[in-house]
Amino acid sequence: MTENIITLDMLIKVNDHFGLNADTDAMKFGMIMPGTSAERSIIVNNSAARPLKVIILKSGYIADWVKISENDFILEENENRRVIFKVSAPENANYGNYTGTAAIIFKKILFNN
Repeated sequence: MTENIITLDMLIKVNDHFGLNADTDAMKFGMIMPGTSAERSIIVNNSAARPLKVIILKSGYIADWVKISENDFILEENENRRVIFKVSAPENANYGNYTGTAAIIFKKILFNN
């Protein structure tokens, strides 16, 4: 049973040089060159009075470009966990802006008796 879903937009620009974007309104990886990568991290927090299962689903154009340091894990009550998102542009990526979405799903844990 789903407790909560947080959706984050993911954005990357592929160009002929590097650039940073520290905005926090989305997961903005900045600007990278083809064949290189960039990282951003988030803190996932469980403020519920019970453990929750966390599942992160990626979608959109860059979904296959993004690797997540940890996925499908249990977060104990009042626990925080840092999750790293690493985007890697393919060697043959054309210059341009690319997008995707990360859905962070918090689920109640059902116990069998």
